[in-house]
Amino acid sequence: MVAKDAPSLVPPAPAADREVPLCVDLDGTLVSTDCSWETVARIFFRHPLRLLGILRGCGRGRAWIKRQICLASPLPVESLPYNAEVIGLITLAKSAGRKALLVTASDQLIADRVAAHLKLFDEAIGSDGVSNLKGVAKAEWLVKRFGRGGFDYAGDSAADIPVWEAARRAYAVNPAPGAARWAARRDTATILGAARGRWQVLARALRPRR
Repeated sequence: MVAKDAPSLVPPAPAADREVPLCVDLDGTLVSTDCSWETVARIFFRHPLRLLGILRGCGRGRAWIKRQICLASPLPVESLPYNAEVIGLITLAKSAGRKALLVTASDQLIADRVAAHLKLFDEAIGSDGVSNLKGVAKAEWLVKRFGRGGFDYAGDSAADIPVWEAARRAYAVNPAPGAARWAARRDTATILGAARGRWQVLARALRPRR
């Protein structure tokens, strides 16, 4: 099901649904960029030797790298390109008495700063420097917390498919090709915005105008 004006088309949650939280991804969903790559770019242009030192420890895993780049150069979350449709979806859920959680593979430090800036989320969960909260790991965390089918989830990429499959309802936000194909075949999925081509996915990560 494709919704061009999704927030206005999603009805307020009935009383029985108020216990079902709305969980929202950050990169490519709440914001139309990748926060980790934005941070890497900041370090590359401002502290290139520091970036080299971080990359030498890449054997420690993605979660460790994400934590180190966040510590090296905090991202100014006020300037991130926030998605107005997703903001509207969150606002609608909150007005219906539902909880909203930011659940992202970006580091916890970024998740906390975004949540503090927007003041929309009841909780923010991110990667912790050891575990990378992405794909299957994110799905397992949410199922453990809310149960299978006990949450709605907004994401954008093929990495979100395991999470959508564990959710009650899926929102695919400007989805990448694989995610768009998955959502188009499910009655429990809503596509918000236009699907992206492969080059658009790359351009989103690079944000060349910055």
